[in-house]
Amino acid sequence: MTTVGSTSLLTALFALIFVIALAYGLARLLRKIGFDQNTRKGKRLSITETLQVDAKRRLVLVRCDNWEATILTGPAGDLLVHRREDAQ
Repeated sequence: MTTVGSTSLLTALFALIFVIALAYGLARLLRKIGFDQNTRKGKRLSITETLQVDAKRRLVLVRCDNWEATILTGPAGDLLVHRREDAQ
């Protein structure tokens, strides 16, 4: 490898590291000032519990405001198994 080739390779490597570090720093800054999707204030919808029924199907307990729903998910589609109002 020539000196010019190795210099270009090192410059490209350092530029790549700089861009990755810049993207990481920007992502951390955005999370810190409130752009994180997982820390929404006043979130109303949550998955309370999940249970693997078999290799392809899963029961999911979903809570929203004052109700809970049990949903069976699988490759054939989703099915509402049970819904309960005034769940605490």
